[in-house]
Amino acid sequence: MFITIGPDNHTGFRKHLEELSYCFNGQSKFIRIKKRGSEELKNVHLLKPKLTIIGGKNWIIRNYKILNKIPGKKGILFCSPLAQAEISKEEISNLLIYIKWLEEGRIDYLFTGSKDLADTLKRDNVLYLPAPFRKYNLKYDKKYTNRNTIAILNDKMPHKNTANTLAGISKSKLIKEVLINGAEKNWLRLIELFGLKAITKNLGFLSNSEYYEVLNKVKLTTHLSFSEGFCYAALESLYLGTPVLITPTLKWFYNTKLLIRDPEDINEIGDKIDEIFSLSKSDYLELSINCREIAESAIKNNNYACVKTIDSIIKLI
Repeated sequence: MFITIGPDNHTGFRKHLEELSYCFNGQSKFIRIKKRGSEELKNVHLLKPKLTIIGGKNWIIRNYKILNKIPGKKGILFCSPLAQAEISKEEISNLLIYIKWLEEGRIDYLFTGSKDLADTLKRDNVLYLPAPFRKYNLKYDKKYTNRNTIAILNDKMPHKNTANTLAGISKSKLIKEVLINGAEKNWLRLIELFGLKAITKNLGFLSNSEYYEVLNKVKLTTHLSFSEGFCYAALESLYLGTPVLITPTLKWFYNTKLLIRDPEDINEIGDKIDEIFSLSKSDYLELSINCREIAESAIKNNNYACVKTIDSIIKLI
């Protein structure tokens, strides 16, 4: 039995843990943590897991004693690269706690979504475990549209660079519509100050079906992060054939037509948006197909790495 444990939310971190539970041919289960206390895992021993991977956030630090009650091998998943961990103000401290747990034998492994971090720590029990992805029923069916719509559909954490993204969008001469999810008071005020209020729709929370529908219909999305672990949102957009403006932080991405080299250069952002909006129908659809191919390659590589690592651990138990 292989178990992953993580928060009951809509973040890429939760998705990473849930998708990992499918990277094993035998019995597996993803357990969602909905409350602050440890009572939701009081019966986990009945499942007799051979390997349990727990999301490395504050929940497990508050409830670290539960580790002693989980049978089999145990590991913590730490997704953030170092830059993102530093921006968060607390994840570096968390990382040091997980290393201490390794040294004390409380956990057997530390899994990280950053290969650079795993390589730098140089420990046999620190393993790279990238973000896997099941393909669901997401089919490539991208249609060309004349309407120049752009969407910002990520969370608004500091490393996501939302303020510069909005400022860059305001420099576009061709944009007709901006879609944003979960725009709070500060972002709505910036949208107004940047002259975007008349063309912006705040979509609020989107269900999965609504989210994929929006990705399908827009012409372009943005993920102009200062730091990024993997970014499922960018992957899903690319998998559906919708181009994404990205920064060099997405190390698995390799199309320079969509690359913003300086995430603080709002003129570069505006110019790049207009370059995409100026593409002919055939050129846009060619770019769309390439986006799908990039996503497929990332999925294949990550899924293979995860299955190989998990299988190798469980075979040794």
